[in-house]
Amino acid sequence: MVELTHEVIDVAALLQQVGSNQAGAVVLFLGTTREFTHGRQTTTLDYEAYEPMARTKMAELEFKAKEQWQLVECGIIHRLGNVPLGDASVAIAVSSPHRAEAFAAGDYAKSIDLFKASLHLGELNITYLNLGRAHFKLGQCEEALESYRKAASAPQIAQPS
Repeated sequence: MVELTHEVIDVAALLQQVGSNQAGAVVLFLGTTREFTHGRQTTTLDYEAYEPMARTKMAELEFKAKEQWQLVECGIIHRLGNVPLGDASVAIAVSSPHRAEAFAAGDYAKSIDLFKASLHLGELNITYLNLGRAHFKLGQCEEALESYRKAASAPQIAQPS
């Protein structure tokens, strides 16, 4: 089960969808918007995607996890649009007869570098206080990462008192 949504991710519904009497373990990963990254304050994240491609890539990731581990079910939801502090932008849940496989598959699926690169998110805007916006465009993952690193290492801008 893969889904893109503009709404708050319903974690309880996701857990219900992957749950089964055949499963002895369910593992859930939530990727949330954190306030500080490399000492810089984040106010919000905004995600955009070319949805048909993102769904296809998410389905491929789900298929590979099911192919590699004995899973009962796998669910991946990515939120698009504005994701405020503390809210989940991605939820990945897997169920398996055994916990080792559930953790391994969940760890594989949540590998965020792999996940973000495979999704082809069209644009990721990170809003920093006093830094404006850094725009990461489709197909520019390496450039985006370098841009992010430069922004993160830029000197702090003094606040007026």
